[in-house]
Amino acid sequence: RGEGSLHPLPKGRGIRDPLRSRCNKNYTSYALKNLFEQTPGGFFITNKQFKEAMVRCNFLPVNKNKLNWEFRISLKSPGLK
Repeated sequence: RGEGSLHPLPKGRGIRDPLRSRCNKNYTSYALKNLFEQTPGGFFITNKQFKEAMVRCNFLPVNKNKLNWEFRISLKSPGLK
């Protein structure tokens, strides 16, 4: 698959599940992408693909001009524990 294509997530596993939109801290797309890859069932995804997936799930970056976008994610999110 090319840089711009997204891998389908397994049923019941989505970015919305572990990540909440409430803001406590900003996490970079690169850091979140690496966390995703290390989760059970995770797989390689490019930073560009991860950023696109976050936007499709209604998470807006703090500053789109940066290479590694920052997203406002709750520290209580199950995906960050």
